[in-house]
Amino acid sequence: MQIHRLGMPLLLVLTALGCDDTKSAATTPTASATATATAAVEKKPRIWRKMPFMTIDIDGVNIGGERADLSRAPGRTKLAGIVKRLPLQGENADAPVVTALKKARTRDVALLVDALGDGGAADVVLKTDGRGDLPKQVTLLPRGRLSNPAACSVVVTTRADLSTAVWSLKGGTARTHRKGLAGPDLSNTETTLAARVKRCDSKTAFFSGASKLTWQMTYNMGALIVKVDTDKKIDKLVLLGEEPVAGRPVKLGL
Repeated sequence: MQIHRLGMPLLLVLTALGCDDTKSAATTPTASATATATAAVEKKPRIWRKMPFMTIDIDGVNIGGERADLSRAPGRTKLAGIVKRLPLQGENADAPVVTALKKARTRDVALLVDALGDGGAADVVLKTDGRGDLPKQVTLLPRGRLSNPAACSVVVTTRADLSTAVWSLKGGTARTHRKGLAGPDLSNTETTLAARVKRCDSKTAFFSGASKLTWQMTYNMGALIVKVDTDKKIDKLVLLGEEPVAGRPVKLGL
């Protein structure tokens, strides 16, 4: 009888535990249900009604909080997808404004400008904190929107050894300037650019920089063109993604 009385409470406890397990199993969502619920709350890609901020740093581009690493093909594909959701179409569309940090890569800046052009942007406002005596922003024409530039159009680049070269789009003798004490010799480059711009009746000018250099070195070349163009003759400033060879005809890749 003692054993019988001890066994009854034990049986009740086991029965109660079994009920709790059954209830728990009944109320726990299955893996399939959880996945469905998660998918339901995932946000759809944002369609921008106003132009978001755009920045370029050493890690790639950041558009409204969405990043893309342009050093690899998937990142470039992602950039194209983001651009499709930007308000670039229409007569009243605002020009996109891009802030490129000094240590960004010239390649990344060129890829973004060209992608924005492919998406419908007529031009791109580019801001960079370059050398103190140069403009802090320039307006660039995406290469895809370029049409029949004059053969004498000015081209300027900063080379890997920090020397600069100035010549014409069609090719020919390039005027080069060796590196200065603290970087590219912008003073002599400015003088050469000013003479070339005045000599050529073109509204277009081109600039670039060696891939190993930081974006600031490239930007200074474009800003220098704007500075020397005192007659405001040039209204199409084009960034070349690949550094051209000084003195040779420039391949635009269009």
